[in-house]
Amino acid sequence: MLNSTTLKLIFLLFLANQFSAFAQNISLSPLGYSPKKFYLTSIQDNTRLHDILGKVFVEDFKKKQIFFDRGMLLHIAECLRSSMKKDVSKFPIILKINELFIQEDLSKSNLIIGKCVMFVAFELQRNDSVSIPLTSFETSLDYTRSLSKEVDYGQFVKNRLGKVVVFLDEWISKNYDKTPTLAHEVKVIFMEDYMGEASAKRDTVFWSPNCLKWTDFMGLPSTKSKNAAEIHTNFEYFAPVKIKNGIVSIYLNMKTFALKNMSWAMPYVRDSAGLAHEQLHFDITKIITERYKKRVKAMALSVDNYDSQFQILFIDIYREMNQLQRQYDEETAHSMNVSEQKRWSEKITKMLAELQDENGR
Repeated sequence: MLNSTTLKLIFLLFLANQFSAFAQNISLSPLGYSPKKFYLTSIQDNTRLHDILGKVFVEDFKKKQIFFDRGMLLHIAECLRSSMKKDVSKFPIILKINELFIQEDLSKSNLIIGKCVMFVAFELQRNDSVSIPLTSFETSLDYTRSLSKEVDYGQFVKNRLGKVVVFLDEWISKNYDKTPTLAHEVKVIFMEDYMGEASAKRDTVFWSPNCLKWTDFMGLPSTKSKNAAEIHTNFEYFAPVKIKNGIVSIYLNMKTFALKNMSWAMPYVRDSAGLAHEQLHFDITKIITERYKKRVKAMALSVDNYDSQFQILFIDIYREMNQLQRQYDEETAHSMNVSEQKRWSEKITKMLAELQDENGR
């Protein structure tokens, strides 16, 4: 009499025999092509079925499962062996296999219509813990066969892998001077401050020493303000980028300006002392512009997030400007404290000259 353990063993052997009768393992030969622009640091299997490729038709129009007997990653790594040789002159790439399957269907004339589909994504390996998405690629191979015709499914997969490698080589060649991610260096080129078009009718005054006139204060006095005069100053940057030979060149343009229609003054303060006070507000904004340049020079800019670094610095230094402007008004009592006004005039003149010398004017 058979015990339960023996019965279970017999049942498992039966299943194994049934499975082997309806299964075929896949193997891949080496691709034999070395990429020119990259090497693979790793291959990741993100497929749903992992080692199973799908089901295909066999005799009597039954379907059997095809799979990688030693695991998909091992077979693909062996196929792409030459692509995984480290070369520091090339880009280190992670290959993510998101989909890989073979599908077969029957036509009305009992021909088998098949398809091998592969969908992959590529990431640039920055270091041991950081990788940057680059691009993705989908490739498929359609075929038609009779039931009696034997096919090499591994060859289909190998063919798709060849397309993947060639695609990324070509993509890197096309995007090398277009995509900052592929660059290895960031360089900032400081341009002359933007001064706009020369026109007396323009609404904007661009900073220069002692540039303000009372006619620049064209706005209506604010009923909500306790001040007798206000100048609306600001600063901006714009930074067009060019990429060549793996270098991101940032052409930094700064703009220090005041808006006439938002600047105003009561008639009784329109004297030389009042104008000098407002000019120093403008000079403070110019000091902040020069501080921005100085700190950009000291920054270690990353090819992956230099734009964010510029913006964060801008926000930080904008706060400094507002704080310095408030401090100036408080300590000079809006120009009423003559001794403090003189001290601030000397202080700002010195600060601005030092910063301009450090920045090469």
